[in-house]
Amino acid sequence: MAYETVNGYCWPQSVAPGERVALHLSSSGGRPVSVEVARVGATREVVFSEGGVPARDHPTPTDAPEQGCGWPVAAEIVADAGWRSGYYEVLLTVDVDGKLRSGRAFFVVRPDLATTTARILWAIDTNTWHAYNDFGGRNLYSGATQASMLRPMAPGYLYKPPGAGQRVTSLHPPDHQSASHVGYLRMNHLSPWGGSAGWPNWSGPFIEWAEREGYEIDVVTNADLEEHPELLGPDSPYSLYLSIGHDEYWSAPMRDTVEAFAARGGNTVFFSGNTAFWQVRLEDPTGPDGAGPAATMVGYKGFFKQDPVFGTDRQAELTTIWSDHLWARQVGYLRLNHRPRWGGSAGWPNWWGPFVEWAARVVYEIAVVTNGDLAEHPELLGPDSPYSLYLSIGHDEYWSAPMRDTVEAFAARGGNTVFFSGNTAFWQ
Repeated sequence: MAYETVNGYCWPQSVAPGERVALHLSSSGGRPVSVEVARVGATREVVFSEGGVPARDHPTPTDAPEQGCGWPVAAEIVADAGWRSGYYEVLLTVDVDGKLRSGRAFFVVRPDLATTTARILWAIDTNTWHAYNDFGGRNLYSGATQASMLRPMAPGYLYKPPGAGQRVTSLHPPDHQSASHVGYLRMNHLSPWGGSAGWPNWSGPFIEWAEREGYEIDVVTNADLEEHPELLGPDSPYSLYLSIGHDEYWSAPMRDTVEAFAARGGNTVFFSGNTAFWQVRLEDPTGPDGAGPAATMVGYKGFFKQDPVFGTDRQAELTTIWSDHLWARQVGYLRLNHRPRWGGSAGWPNWWGPFVEWAARVVYEIAVVTNGDLAEHPELLGPDSPYSLYLSIGHDEYWSAPMRDTVEAFAARGGNTVFFSGNTAFWQ
């Protein structure tokens, strides 16, 4: 017998204050659904609740990963004019024979540019969530070449129960086989891809910390950078753009928006790994006049020769790696994977050269070693090490177990700091 619960998704996924969010639900056995909406930041602030929302039990179409679920609207939520910009969790609960079962959906409230007092704008890495989302069976890593946003997020992308192993990254104790991660996902019946993308991995912990420390940050989705470029336009109130977590999938208009902002003197900070590695296209606009947000993210990736724009005058929109030699866009203000093919993914000129040049200019004294030195000379970060800070800069993807042992032991000794800024220690 199938596990009885409730699933749902919101559309649109980003709204301005005063706009409506449609809630599409499927409830096992047609059970009524309790709906609670909360803004999640330094605290979880409940802004709306309603019990007994009628919902039907709808099948998940076989083509849901590409075409969406097509479930009808069960309820609408109005984003009150007083709701602050931020990430809003939609908690869905049904009673199954005395046991409460829950699902989650989400939407974002965009800022009002005329009234906001924030000077920092953060675009949540929602494109990467959609790329990894395997609700309905497939994602961009298991055969799909497009991802519909009109479906729920698979379990693990919007909520994770407490426990070790929540992310692909593991810290203490060392777990070189990721046994804790795999075990955690299986034990909690979560998506096997859920450790690589989603709100609980990086976004939630970041905004909880940032707001607790007093930072005022407005929140949008990746798609908003394409569909609302005025967010970072010439009259934008923001001085800083943030990318957090795993921000791997960017469309060309997204990049246009951020690069133009940087070219005008705006600041951009990427506390994210594997940033802007793949180009995607946002297609299938919604709404009665076709002017609404796009419902589909296209990403052919390794099958790029099957992309309809391949070999056409639209080849600059080809959904392959940003550094692909097949099209011309290379160096930009973001310095993102800008050299042809694999040369843009690694090497001295991409990150380390510019970093060391900058560090010397602002009078930081930094000792430089290789990855191999961490394994062969562990005393560099040993108990008698003179260093209090270890830096990993750029694309630091491949680590041996002895390397990791050295750095983790250094971090475990009180008073030391470890700073990472890329796709770090993904492969052993």
